[in-house]
Amino acid sequence: MILKQICIYVHVLCMLGAFGGLLMIQFGLPRDVRDSTGSAGVANRLPSMLIGVGFLAGFLIYWLNISFAAKVGEQLPMLEHSVIGIKLLLLVAAGGFMGLTSRYMKDEKPGNAAIYRGMSILVLGLAALLGLSI
Repeated sequence: MILKQICIYVHVLCMLGAFGGLLMIQFGLPRDVRDSTGSAGVANRLPSMLIGVGFLAGFLIYWLNISFAAKVGEQLPMLEHSVIGIKLLLLVAAGGFMGLTSRYMKDEKPGNAAIYRGMSILVLGLAALLGLSI
């Protein structure tokens, strides 16, 4: 189960990095840097990649849990299926909001981009709280 532990660490580190990176972009950068198309596009790339890698690592953890339970002859509790399903949907939503953020930055609408970046932060926070409940 070393693979599962590695996937858990990768998932947690990616989600912390994405959440912290988004917070840093939204509240740590000066407004003129945050609202410029070039620098914001570069700054949004890393959290977007971290969300994607964290999603894949989380899905791999879920698959490993299911396969391990099947080997033992048991099933995962329905609550765990529900929480993980909702959490993965929230991560997809966070990735979608990040895509909208980059689209609005290309259209030079920084106000809308900041709203969707804030929505990504909120959704990642909710996903983290759900992850803690498992």
